[in-house]
Amino acid sequence: MEKIISYPARKTSLGNKEVWYYDFTRISSLPGFDKDESTVFEFNKKGIVVKKYKTTGSGNSNPLLGG
Repeated sequence: MEKIISYPARKTSLGNKEVWYYDFTRISSLPGFDKDESTVFEFNKKGIVVKKYKTTGSGNSNPLLGG
């Protein structure tokens, strides 16, 4: 699967699912336009995507994010 959507920044197991996280951070020169989010894919044991979503904040500790 990594060949199709690239290797994730993080992987975890959640029950019988494998969860892949793709983190994204953008630091803008304009206040309020910074972005820190993750795109998440949940796979079942057969490797089929059963859920996909975005979350806010990847836990990035970059001080330029103003968090």
